[in-house]
Amino acid sequence: MARPLKYKATLKSHYVEGLENVLQRYREESKKVTEGGTRGLVLFAVHIRRVTESEIPYTPYDKGNLRASWFTVAAHGVIPDPLGFSGNFKTPRYKHITKGQLSGEHRAVVAASLSEVRSRKEPNLMFGYSANYALAVHEMVGVENWSKLGSDAKWLENHLGRNVSTFKKIMQNNMKV
Repeated sequence: MARPLKYKATLKSHYVEGLENVLQRYREESKKVTEGGTRGLVLFAVHIRRVTESEIPYTPYDKGNLRASWFTVAAHGVIPDPLGFSGNFKTPRYKHITKGQLSGEHRAVVAASLSEVRSRKEPNLMFGYSANYALAVHEMVGVENWSKLGSDAKWLENHLGRNVSTFKKIMQNNMKV
C-alpha cells in the first residue's frame, strides 16, 4: 500500500498556504493503490514538470536557476528532467550566491531526497525545486512584476490542484488499484 504524503513545505517563517488541502486529495487517492511500482508516480511527476512550463501559471523565470533546480527522485535513482533544464545553473544576477553554490545545494538536496525515498518500502518519490528561495518565490502572492509573462505565485500548487484527476488516471493505468 502506498504511504500517504506526510510532509508540509515550510521554510522558517514561510508556509505554503492551501497546500495541505491539495495534498489531502492526493492522500485519499494514494490510499487506494494496493500493488505496483513507481512507474505511475514517475509519469505523474513528469506530467507536472511539463505543465509548470507549458501552462499558465508558469514557473517564474529570471536567469532560469529556479527551473534548473527541479528534481525528481525515485527508489531506483534520479529521474532525468524531461525538459533538460535541471542542473543547468547560470550565474545569478545577485552576487550573494554563485552558480557553483546553486549546483552544490542542488546535489545535496537531491542526495538527501534520494536517501529519504530509498528508506521507505512502499512505492514513492519526491519532486520539487532545490533552490533555497523556491518556497519564498512560490508564496509571493500579490506580486505583479514577474519577469516572465504568465508566471505567478503558487504555480506548483495550482498545477497540483488541477491535476488530481490526471494523477488518478495515470495511477490506474500503471498500477493495480
